[in-house]
Amino acid sequence: MGRLIVRWPFKRRLQRVWLEGLVEGLMAQSETGFVPWEEIRSRIKAEPEDVRAVLMNELAEWERKAVIASTPARRISSPPGRGLLAIAEFLFSARSLETVLKPTIDDLRSEYNQALFECRNYKAKWIRVRGTWSFLSAAGLLAFSGFGKLVVRVWRLIG
Repeated sequence: MGRLIVRWPFKRRLQRVWLEGLVEGLMAQSETGFVPWEEIRSRIKAEPEDVRAVLMNELAEWERKAVIASTPARRISSPPGRGLLAIAEFLFSARSLETVLKPTIDDLRSEYNQALFECRNYKAKWIRVRGTWSFLSAAGLLAFSGFGKLVVRVWRLIG
């Protein structure tokens, strides 16, 4: 009777399935919910030499992917209201900007940052929408009142 030769890709798949089963079983037993890498390494060391090398390489790749997946993506974003403030600086006087519009943006930013600090992302998004609406309402009223003052001046000049 001849020896059964297992081709490498199939052998690697069998070892990967064995490793997946080991990881799932140990994670089910783990109370923390984290992958017990040291326990997996100790179980792999009990395997034969040729299998051990392949499994350790596979495990190292899994650990690398787990670290990358668990690292939160960080990105720097501009503060809320930056664009609105830039437009307002162009359209309105410095007095109107300082007395009405900047306090609105300051309130928006402080509430937004507080919500982010508390890890309440949906509330932060809602605060951003609400703050944008407040800013646009205030800017609209300022523009309307400026237009009203202009109409009164023209009326006084005419009449």
